[in-house]
Amino acid sequence: MKIGPLSQRWLAERRPALVAMLEQLVLTESHAAQPAGVAEAASLVIEQLSSLGFSFTEIPQSPLPQALHWLEDLMSPGVPYSNLGATYSGFRRGERPGRLLLVGDLDTAFPPGSPTGGFRIEGAKAFGPGVADMKGGLVVMVAALGALCHLGAGLPDIAVVLSGDEQAGSLGSRPTVERAGMGADWCLGLECARQGGKLMSGRGHIGVGRLTVRGRESHTGSAHAQGRNALDGLARLIVGFNRLTNEEQGTYITVTMAQAGRRRSVTPAHASAVVDIRTRGPDYWDAVVRRMHSLVPNVEEDCGVTVELLTHNHRPGVQPNERTEILLSIAEKVGEDLSIKIDAFESAAAGSVSFRSPSTATLDGLGPVGGDLMTRNEHVQVDSLVSRAALLAGIISQLPPARSQ
Repeated sequence: MKIGPLSQRWLAERRPALVAMLEQLVLTESHAAQPAGVAEAASLVIEQLSSLGFSFTEIPQSPLPQALHWLEDLMSPGVPYSNLGATYSGFRRGERPGRLLLVGDLDTAFPPGSPTGGFRIEGAKAFGPGVADMKGGLVVMVAALGALCHLGAGLPDIAVVLSGDEQAGSLGSRPTVERAGMGADWCLGLECARQGGKLMSGRGHIGVGRLTVRGRESHTGSAHAQGRNALDGLARLIVGFNRLTNEEQGTYITVTMAQAGRRRSVTPAHASAVVDIRTRGPDYWDAVVRRMHSLVPNVEEDCGVTVELLTHNHRPGVQPNERTEILLSIAEKVGEDLSIKIDAFESAAAGSVSFRSPSTATLDGLGPVGGDLMTRNEHVQVDSLVSRAALLAGIISQLPPARSQ
């Protein structure tokens, strides 16, 4: 029995209901700093999955450890991490061997009050805040599991984690994903398919840095020589850091925010910047962070300033391996039955699948086809809600019980 085509026919009849669920989710504002909105979005998904035999537990946020307090202003400006949206962990006992982890995110990148334009459909596309990243993926997950249960397809044990703080770095939801993923044979992520429909066979090894430069204030005219310009030191480090980007190695160093100075006629004594750090794996991460630190002494000496560089890798990378190839092979076979061409690429972007066990075979991008993430033009292809749900259902039905292999 080919579950993909069977589920597609069943899902096509329910297309209006899927679009309605997508609209309801998108119109529910659920930035991580809107815990009530996160909870409301969670309830919409959990209501559907509970009817399929899933039970869920809410895991509230906790304060960050003291060692990570410096991250709070970067990941969640103005809002204590303990006030962010909760994470929800669900489970359904299966009828066949194996364990599958499904990962989805409830929060969006749009803070309260953002001018987003709401939910709208124009032609073949649906637009709205979080429609691709990743409320469309939540609809696809619910639809695929509903189709599988309706068709009586035997399922493995399935753990589902719905994170409420993914856009804030997943510092709170990470332990929940790690616990739910223990012993999982497979992990499938529900972020949208990228670049016209490609899946993601790998995710970046991602972290952040905070760069602080301290100098000495002075009047820029009468006491120019007495000043130690923190902004000058920061500028030199920004140039040096940018030069560490190496696209061939998958290393991207980007200074994204900077501040300095308090008056036009005073040499700035303080300057700071946030650095986004993305690499292909831990070895590349360690190497580039060492190189960043190696640039500091010369700048301190040349500019007469002191520099503090803090870094933290908050998302382990997902690197493709032979088990990824097995998953892709399954996806390709199911895609043939659905007339969907399956391609995959390694993404430098972040994802909650980063927290699965390293031995777990992983594939992301199984949500609808989407694009323009985190902008007013964020969108998904409406028809792909059905086709990608059928693809997901077909893949799940074909997963071999890896633990018994």
